[in-house]
Amino acid sequence: MKILISYDSGDSGYSPPVYRAASSVTLTCVAPGLTGSLSYHWTSTCSDCFASNSYSQTLSKNILVHRDAGNHTCTVSNNYGISGYNTTEMRINGTFKRMYFF
Repeated sequence: MKILISYDSGDSGYSPPVYRAASSVTLTCVAPGLTGSLSYHWTSTCSDCFASNSYSQTLSKNILVHRDAGNHTCTVSNNYGISGYNTTEMRINGTFKRMYFF
């Protein structure tokens, strides 16, 4: 079974796409041909990032930081016990400037 992960944006001139710090991203996990009630689970190589232990088909973050970079894996399973997974790499370039308001 083939699991697909699609990106909504990023610099498509690179594979995988490269995101700028402070930009947003949405990753979508799709399992064509897998029937039944589907369950999704995202895991990541980064310990404290937006992809750690999410249980949704779509994974989004509004402001990316460097710790969000790494390998993100989506595992899909159905109620018949059939499952599959795919891993994608996310790269983040640039600097994130923190703004202070007084």
